[in-house]
Amino acid sequence: QVFKKQAALARSFGVEVQLIPPREAGDLFPVMRTDDLSGAIWIPGDGKANPTDLTMSLAKGARNRGARLCEDIEVTGVLAERGRVAGVRTTQGEVRCEIVVNCAGQWARQFGLLAGVNVPLYSAEHFYIVTDRIDGVHPKLPVMRDPDGFIYYKEEVGGLVMGGFEPKAKPWRVDPIPSTFQFQLLGEDWDQFEILMTNAIHRTPCLETAKIKMLLNGPESFTPDGNFILGEAPELRRFFVAAGFNSAGIANSGGAGQLIAEWIVGGEPPGDLWDVDMRRFGPFMANRRLLAARTGETLGLHYAMRWPRQELETGRPLRTSPLYDLLAAKGAVFGSKF
Repeated sequence: QVFKKQAALARSFGVEVQLIPPREAGDLFPVMRTDDLSGAIWIPGDGKANPTDLTMSLAKGARNRGARLCEDIEVTGVLAERGRVAGVRTTQGEVRCEIVVNCAGQWARQFGLLAGVNVPLYSAEHFYIVTDRIDGVHPKLPVMRDPDGFIYYKEEVGGLVMGGFEPKAKPWRVDPIPSTFQFQLLGEDWDQFEILMTNAIHRTPCLETAKIKMLLNGPESFTPDGNFILGEAPELRRFFVAAGFNSAGIANSGGAGQLIAEWIVGGEPPGDLWDVDMRRFGPFMANRRLLAARTGETLGLHYAMRWPRQELETGRPLRTSPLYDLLAAKGAVFGSKF
């Protein structure tokens, strides 16, 4: 039912999507087990991108339009005058400016603190495996997702990349994250990866005998509600944030970039963006223990079946009304609001 609803929603936005039977899904992804499936969604226009190539292409486009990119310069502070951004302080001196956009990824919370801005996100350890070559796997193999198994696949050099979003994630308890932490990996944790591996062996039995080249573990930041963070900071005018993309930055990058650009130029959100507007989070969401606990929950909801008015559970109760104890004694059910 959820898949049918998603397909209808996608069509309303002009996305080509088809509900197909298990046999057809097996034809498209031959190494997938299909005897226990009811059906699948096929999105012919879906695809994959190389993050490095895409980044370089965007950088080239920016340069062609007059942007200047300065690399390997650490920003150590934000200058403010009369409640507005006035510049940044770097390891190579001060740079005066009218607007700052915080696109610092998992460092966005730390960078926000330099300006007194709350950007509530927290990193979790995030895993995937890369296999050797597998019969039936080829470059035209589509990306495949199995939400019930919390896993996804894509082809790479004749083998499979398989990763996922385990129901109870593992927060990366490093704070602050060193500025020198670049292109580094964390240690293997097969115990944490076990539920994904078990489900993957069921869905693609070829993994039981395939040679695993490596288990990769890298940190990635997640927000308290699983939506990304866009917009102008309520604490400091002309300080904008575009961060917390919850492992979907490539997919959301084009739209998010356009929205933040239109927001900067127009001085207001270009539409109803409350679901991603950073003002939806109060100052109390800077609580690090809450963020660590909540990250363990929101990563696990990435492939979950989300219910209408579903309430997140971790980090509560954090702030309550004066009537909380009285209501709790009477068996009340609570929701979090801001």
